[in-house]
Amino acid sequence: MPPKKKTKADTAASKKKKEEEEKKMEEATKEEEDEESEEEDSETDDEERGRGKRKRKASADAAFEPEDFTMAGETTSVKIIEGRGKKLKEFPSVVASMEKHTHEEVLFAHKFLYGNKGAALKKKELLANIFEFSGYLRKVPKGYDEKKLDAEDEREEERYSKKAFKMILAQVRSLCDFFNILKIDDQTGKALNKEDTIDNLLDFLAQPNADFLNPEGVIKSGKSAPKKKTKKATTRKVARKAKVEKKKKHYFHLIKNHKHGEEPDDKTLRMWVRAFVHCFNMDKATTKDAIRIANEKFGADIADNKERLKELLAEELDPDLVV
Repeated sequence: MPPKKKTKADTAASKKKKEEEEKKMEEATKEEEDEESEEEDSETDDEERGRGKRKRKASADAAFEPEDFTMAGETTSVKIIEGRGKKLKEFPSVVASMEKHTHEEVLFAHKFLYGNKGAALKKKELLANIFEFSGYLRKVPKGYDEKKLDAEDEREEERYSKKAFKMILAQVRSLCDFFNILKIDDQTGKALNKEDTIDNLLDFLAQPNADFLNPEGVIKSGKSAPKKKTKKATTRKVARKAKVEKKKKHYFHLIKNHKHGEEPDDKTLRMWVRAFVHCFNMDKATTKDAIRIANEKFGADIADNKERLKELLAEELDPDLVV
């Protein structure tokens, strides 16, 4: 029986199959080369470091930034900036207090200052880093841009404030004990609340000075001495006070704060309409009534805004119309 003649389709299929086999061989060769390259890298690292693990990429270490500063980390290198205060090792009472604490307590303070670094360090090494701390507000040269400096300071203040307010009061007081920082009110002699204790802690750590420490020779307790508030402490208190006042804002604050005799803006007028709708019987009240009462309240002629007033009344009476 004569052999079957190959068609064009058979030839194309055979060619495609051959190409696929060649591609597989190339991929297998590439994988072998990659494995050999990895082994060479491993051997090079072993020679350089004298151990059998591959060198971890620097970018991987840098990317590990847990939000919770209490989490344990693997890195040990600490970047110590030059702050605006004295180094902690220059305060004898602070040094004496820190050296009396356990490794765990020293590590906790170290994490608060430097973040998630140093978990593998010994107590002596941790203390050496802490002794060099001179404030989290960076020292800058004369003539440094003030706006840039304010922005940098605000960022650092916010970062350390968030850390502090994540802690419970007992932890905050524990840190104050560690740094020998005052924890009692200088007027009443009673223990400070959490907010004020954090203020003392951050005021001291922003740029360390003796104003927030217990008197010399007194560790963890003692009568309070007069304190000098830093600029940043005042800024932090003012910001916090403003935040509290914002929360307690009067429901009709735009109407309440409006200057009599001036024409109200659209937001104030909308707020007034909202109050009007809730205070009057809208089955009987008319647009004329609304204009008359608004004129009396604001001390200005609202007639020019009659159409806008009608729109606002309609929106408040039918919330589905509000855009």
